[in-house]
Amino acid sequence: MKRYLDYYESYLRKHPHDADMRFDYARSLEQDGRLSEAIIHYTQAARSGNPAALVALKRLSLVERPDVPADAPPAKRRSRGRLLLLLLLFLLFPDPLSDAGGNGSPLFPSHAEELRPVTQTGELPLIVTSNAVARYREAKGASPASLGALVQSTPENWLSYLPSGSPKACPCLPDDNLLELHYYPAVNQLALARTDGEVLAVYPVASGMPIPFPHSKVQKRVVNPNGGTGGVGTRGLELADNYAIHGTNRPELIGQRDITRGCLRMRNEDIEQLYPYVALGTPFLIKAGTPAPPTFQNGLPPLGGPGLLAAEETPGTVYNWKE
Repeated sequence: MKRYLDYYESYLRKHPHDADMRFDYARSLEQDGRLSEAIIHYTQAARSGNPAALVALKRLSLVERPDVPADAPPAKRRSRGRLLLLLLLFLLFPDPLSDAGGNGSPLFPSHAEELRPVTQTGELPLIVTSNAVARYREAKGASPASLGALVQSTPENWLSYLPSGSPKACPCLPDDNLLELHYYPAVNQLALARTDGEVLAVYPVASGMPIPFPHSKVQKRVVNPNGGTGGVGTRGLELADNYAIHGTNRPELIGQRDITRGCLRMRNEDIEQLYPYVALGTPFLIKAGTPAPPTFQNGLPPLGGPGLLAAEETPGTVYNWKE
């Protein structure tokens, strides 16, 4: 058992937002008799969207605990008392990792540390650039000759610009911790996430007919599609089969369903914020459930950069997306 627990601990240090793996770790801790720790990790998994963790917590909170005999060893009585205290804390407070005053002071610092935002604002330029390099390499079989090759006119506009603070050249981040777009139909939300599961930002969308594929990639990046004043708004990220994520001239419909023929509409200001982060080739995946709480709850920070957006416009091209 110890070998498996060591593996889970090592994995979760690198991927703290993987709710399914954290649930498996909690279940192993419970099987090993470490109920106090299991409750902590079940709670973290539940907060990250694992429904089975909620079931486990309810089960543990309702388990009948026989009285400890008066002649039981003191250590056993203390252990039972600590477990009951943890269960009581979970029942009283939705987030047992925060104090009762809600000021964020952790009751369990070593575990709360894992829930703090993994990505800091200063890391974003490197993440965005690394993602673009990796997607370029996936498409062309080789890395770009220079990072400047990522910033060209359409259709080679892998990025709109190199963000301020980007490296002058790679080495970049490993390919297993880059960027993806996740769509959650159950709550009509689009998330920018890292491949380790961390959700960076979440945006409401308007939707319509179900998207017929579970995953795709960003195939085109467009500034001011169809002139930028019509139904597809000021930015577009084209996926497969004429499906796209794009802006809108009807922001009052954001959040609603049965609006489009399959595209995802965003407020223009939201997609303008998201657009510089998303390189050509960035994966798009449809996810069940709800996204985890985002690292940047007020939206993505501006990346900063010169921006040659006119080079990404395509006058005369009509995009017949499923808007």
